[in-house]
Amino acid sequence: MHRIYFDENEGPGEYPGDDRFALWLSKSLEDIAVLPTPLIDGDRVQLYGDGLEVEATVAFSERHGHWMALTDGSTVRHTDVEGSGD
Repeated sequence: MHRIYFDENEGPGEYPGDDRFALWLSKSLEDIAVLPTPLIDGDRVQLYGDGLEVEATVAFSERHGHWMALTDGSTVRHTDVEGSGD
């Protein structure tokens, strides 16, 4: 499964009426650029960022000019462990 960076601040509410996360940040674009196979609408990917991983389905938005990802809330995984003592 492809891994792509995302930022929770680029999600629902960024575009009114759209519940997807925008994948237009430079780190997202870098991850997309080096994928071994190009993304296609409907691909399932793993998004990561700021202590969070979640599976999502991607689609290219002609309207916005970049990839968008609809997350699957049942797959959210927190990767930061507070108080680890490091």
